[in-house]
Amino acid sequence: MIRNITFLYQAFCLTDRKKSVTGKEYLSTGSSFTRLAENFRIGVASVSRIVVEVCNALWLVLQPLVIPKPTKDDWKRIAKDFQELWQFKNCLGALDGKHVYIMCPANTGSSFFNYKQRFSIVLMCLADARRKIIMVDVGSMGRFSDAGIFDDSVFGKYLKEKKRLNLPEPEPLYEGGEPVPFVFIGDEAFPLMENFMRPYPRDQLDQQKRIFNYRLSRARRIVEATFGVLARKWYVYRKDFECRVETVDKIVKATCVMHNF
Repeated sequence: MIRNITFLYQAFCLTDRKKSVTGKEYLSTGSSFTRLAENFRIGVASVSRIVVEVCNALWLVLQPLVIPKPTKDDWKRIAKDFQELWQFKNCLGALDGKHVYIMCPANTGSSFFNYKQRFSIVLMCLADARRKIIMVDVGSMGRFSDAGIFDDSVFGKYLKEKKRLNLPEPEPLYEGGEPVPFVFIGDEAFPLMENFMRPYPRDQLDQQKRIFNYRLSRARRIVEATFGVLARKWYVYRKDFECRVETVDKIVKATCVMHNF
């Protein structure tokens, strides 16, 4: 705990005290830049710049500590948690995307317009069994599907290469069984791969497939719970972002590292 506090202190020391307070106020309350400018008696442009500086500092210092690249031992610990907490063996994480709503950026047409008839960017998150974020990808346009975003993400590309993710070797699901790969899980929107599982199609399910779908869906919902905790803790998610898309990306990444902190 002392070490964590030290890292957080270092993050905020990259900016002065007034800047750090302004940035924290924005993330925790979701107040507009105009209101923050009035409260702290500074210009709106200064608030925008301060938010970017604070979010950059948080990501720069905390990301290596709280969202590091997992080792094989880390993956095995995550798999053990999924087995003990959600009765799903050889699972390394649950993946899903969350729409982060924004005001329509200038001169972008329908690029950010999603199927919910709103403008957004997508936060794609891989969560462990305890609602901690393992990997994060931010900034894809809302009009793209989860599968498309997954294919273009660093995680999706690494998963195809396998070696770059340090995945553990296959292990049997029961004593004496054949070794099977460790997998990530998601909903029907994602592709079926050797190391990625999704539910069986809902038509013509037998009893075994129904049980499998139930277990997978129950384990997968942990990433939805992670999004829920993130939105409840950081009020900035409770209304559409009015700043530039590049700034929204930095804000979202900052809330992700603070979520894990």
